[in-house]
Amino acid sequence: HKRKIHYHPFEIVSIGGDDVYLFVPADIALELTLHICREFEAAFNKELTLSAGVLLAHVNTPIYFSRTIVKGLLVSVQHIVNDF
Repeated sequence: HKRKIHYHPFEIVSIGGDDVYLFVPADIALELTLHICREFEAAFNKELTLSAGVLLAHVNTPIYFSRTIVKGLLVSVQHIVNDF
C-alpha cells in the first residue's frame, strides 16, 4: 500500500496573530488563495470566514516591502468595507 504524497506549491514566510504570509507561484496564486479560503470556511461550517489578498511582486522584492504594501492595502480595504 503506497502512501500518496501531496505537494503544496507554496512556502510559508510567517504566521502570527491573524496574519499568514505565503510565497506562491504567480500562475496559481489566485486559484490557491480561493482554495484555501473555501477549505477554511468548510472546516468551520461557514461560521468563520477568511479574508485574503494577493500581491504579485518580482522575485527580488524584499519581504519587508511586500509586507508594507500588503498591510497598507488591507487598511484601505477595511476603510472601504466599513464605509460600505
